[in-house]
Amino acid sequence: MTEPHLRGIEKFSSAITESTQPIVEKILGEVNREKAIEVMGNILFDEPGERYFGLTPSPKENLLRKILSGFVEIESTFEVLRDIPFYLMRFPSKHPQVSKTRFLNYHVGNYFNEIYILRERLRSYQRVIARIYKNDPRLKETRKHIEKFELLVSSFDDIVSLRGKHVHQKRYGDEDFERLNLYEHSANLDDPIFNRIYPLALREYRKKWLKTFSENNNTVKIILDAYFEILYDVVFDKDGNWLEPSNSA
Repeated sequence: MTEPHLRGIEKFSSAITESTQPIVEKILGEVNREKAIEVMGNILFDEPGERYFGLTPSPKENLLRKILSGFVEIESTFEVLRDIPFYLMRFPSKHPQVSKTRFLNYHVGNYFNEIYILRERLRSYQRVIARIYKNDPRLKETRKHIEKFELLVSSFDDIVSLRGKHVHQKRYGDEDFERLNLYEHSANLDDPIFNRIYPLALREYRKKWLKTFSENNNTVKIILDAYFEILYDVVFDKDGNWLEPSNSA
């Protein structure tokens, strides 16, 4: 049973883990160690051969797999957003080929890319859930919940807009990074003034982005909790049991 004190994404994670546990136990119970190693090796090294343990999933298992895999994609993207501040707190080595400005710029740009990916995965996931429950008699009630998703997902639009319309043509950049690149270039030429200015500017910009990411991630967590609170009522009952859609076959 799902613990009642868990909120949003954690509560959904607990419920889907419990619901899919019997499938995992079934696979592990029917596949010997040698077979498991062979299949995982084929997947890991992209080798030809068996990839599905030779088991045919039931319609119910297929639906649970879709619900689980979509959730894992969203959860893993959120984990990347929480990892990036950790990377920024640990700057690269002093090797001359490792530019601290590029290092900082790379992670800032990547953060915005991950926000974009998260928004699109949330939109995709709501469509998956809508398809799964499209023939369910609860459709009217389900649709009432699902229609709230777009309002939540659109909360990412302002952050995504910073990513730029031409993200495939150029990396993220703003006046701060243009200025920081100039400072670093001058410092590399042993300019005595910029040798002092550049480390100070770098430290301030790093602090700025760490603060921004911390605030953004807190907001993202609030949005995800609200999103999965709504989704929880569609997919599970109050005790965390999966509500298998009627006519799902």
